[in-house]
Amino acid sequence: MRARRGFRAAVVALVLAVPALAGCEAAQQAQEVGQGVDRTRDCAALIGELAGVDWRDVRNAPAEAEQAAQRLDQRLREVDDADVKQAGEALRDRVRSLAEVAGSADTADAQKALADVEAAARRLASTCDVNVDQVGG
Repeated sequence: MRARRGFRAAVVALVLAVPALAGCEAAQQAQEVGQGVDRTRDCAALIGELAGVDWRDVRNAPAEAEQAAQRLDQRLREVDDADVKQAGEALRDRVRSLAEVAGSADTADAQKALADVEAAARRLASTCDVNVDQVGG
């Protein structure tokens, strides 16, 4: 008789645990969806700050690069997603470097800085799963 009660108790515990486990899975899925929404929001905000920036034209207007770096810096304060933040910070730093050398006579330094910006833009685009053309031009 005791063995039967133990078996029944185990069955009841198992039956009660199934909905709880399903609830945990649903909560996990909801959290993952929320994180995806946060990442999308963070990406859209950062990429939006770069609309209209033509990296190749920065040599003629280095102030534009510095303004873009400042806008990125401001927006990065609001980014929650760690991967997006890291990619955005790398891009901001490369844009600042480009702004510093853009007005110089050393074409090689400017070309390297531009290549660094384009690489960082590709990384942000990849992190955000968007076309690189959306991360400045």
